[in-house]
Amino acid sequence: MTDQDHSAVALSKVQMLSETQSIADSISRLDRFDLTNRQAVLPDLDECRRIVAHLDQMQPAGLAAGEKAGRAIVGPHPRTDVEDPEMYFTTIAAILSEYPQAVLDRIADPRTGIVRKVKFLPRPQEIAEFCDAELQRRRNLVAKARYIIKLHDERLAETEKKPTMTEAELESRREHVARILKLRNAPN
Repeated sequence: MTDQDHSAVALSKVQMLSETQSIADSISRLDRFDLTNRQAVLPDLDECRRIVAHLDQMQPAGLAAGEKAGRAIVGPHPRTDVEDPEMYFTTIAAILSEYPQAVLDRIADPRTGIVRKVKFLPRPQEIAEFCDAELQRRRNLVAKARYIIKLHDERLAETEKKPTMTEAELESRREHVARILKLRNAPN
């Protein structure tokens, strides 16, 4: 591989990380947005569409990704906590393989994941419950983004419905405003 090829690969990885961080930032902003505040400025329409497209990709990650996430979850705990570590790990990997990669990334992350929530080696049911909760959170975010897209569409329709003035009406309004301004500025 040439230096130019290495540079192209590195640039591609940086762009992918930047895009991933951008989506994560958008998801975080959407998560914090309060739908009950009807006067709030809606999140960006294109950003909501990107979030929906990203979060709708909820295909199972597969066994290899499940094993990787399982190692991140099980790794900080002593192996003496289970009778048959190999069976335990196989069970965890099988459970995790059924969830999307984004869910696995979140629960395996020591900053946001299950390791931060449980003191002891998690039981397979606890891992499944944690994954289910994260999957539901993501589904709720998709629903929220779709609702915001709908609100954008409704607001756009409202602005399009507003009557517009004809050129003659606009000229009449300008003359009226000009007369009012003359009266205000006229000496008493």
